[in-house]
Amino acid sequence: MTQLLAPAPAPVATPSDFTDVAEFPIQFDKESVAELSLCEIETMSRGDLVNAIRAVVVPFVEDDRLEFQERETLLRLLYLARQCCRNQGY
Repeated sequence: MTQLLAPAPAPVATPSDFTDVAEFPIQFDKESVAELSLCEIETMSRGDLVNAIRAVVVPFVEDDRLEFQERETLLRLLYLARQCCRNQGY
């Protein structure tokens, strides 16, 4: 004789389920980019680097090609973006 098991209860969402970093990328503005330290920049993910660079309008950076750049290039672009923000008084 086969015994049937009761269906498992539906999972209950907890607040920690909605705090996934990938779901909610960090939002940057010129002031927050200007305040970034070298250590913060070095530990940022590729996605955060791209988001921070896009938050600052750097005239010679092609926005649509950032995802294809190497990490070292993204770091240098963010250093440049940070300097631009600081020069603008942020």
